[in-house]
Amino acid sequence: MTPTPTPSPILIQMVGGSDAPWWGVPAIAGGFLLLGGFLSFLFARWNESTKHERENKQEQVRQLVELGAQVTIAGNKLREIGQLSLTRSLKAFEPILLEKGGPALDEFTLAMARFRLVQPVSMNEETQNLVRYTVMLLIPPFAVQGQERTISEQRKATRDFTNALRVFQGHEPFEELDGDTTLLDKAERVLKVRADELKDDEVKSKAAEAGTKPSETKAD
Repeated sequence: MTPTPTPSPILIQMVGGSDAPWWGVPAIAGGFLLLGGFLSFLFARWNESTKHERENKQEQVRQLVELGAQVTIAGNKLREIGQLSLTRSLKAFEPILLEKGGPALDEFTLAMARFRLVQPVSMNEETQNLVRYTVMLLIPPFAVQGQERTISEQRKATRDFTNALRVFQGHEPFEELDGDTTLLDKAERVLKVRADELKDDEVKSKAAEAGTKPSETKAD
């Protein structure tokens, strides 16, 4: 014969001893089932809320990095324009500034305005320094010593801005970010100076062949 199941002693004590009504054990079991279902519901809600919050934070970080990258790219363009003043006279640099400086500044301003919409308060100092030294690149008189210092400060501000973005992502900042960039900038300046020298040599050569002075050839 199949043994008849008997209630657990613990359940008997919970419902008032051996004289418990027949519905006591099912009621307690049902209560545990309801409690378990309620706790499962709460855990699922908490898990979903945590997942949603995590996804929102990841999206904010992604958007911040993308907009920050646009700011640094636009700032680098302005720095490249400012570097042209180091190898040219003010008279020769002014047409370049008028042609390229305005559009590049508009691009930087728009990128910075978009970035400001999502920028965390912790990046205020890095952002302000980047704006300050980037705009200073386009302010006369473009003296070589002063412009070199501004370029150096703008490069440093770009590095600090980039590192602030890295820290916000949870990455370690770079100790040196612009070593390769500095070498490339110097190489670019040397090449531009050499290109100007070649143009002058070409003008002098044509002038010598035509029997005229270089100044007259340039005027033509």
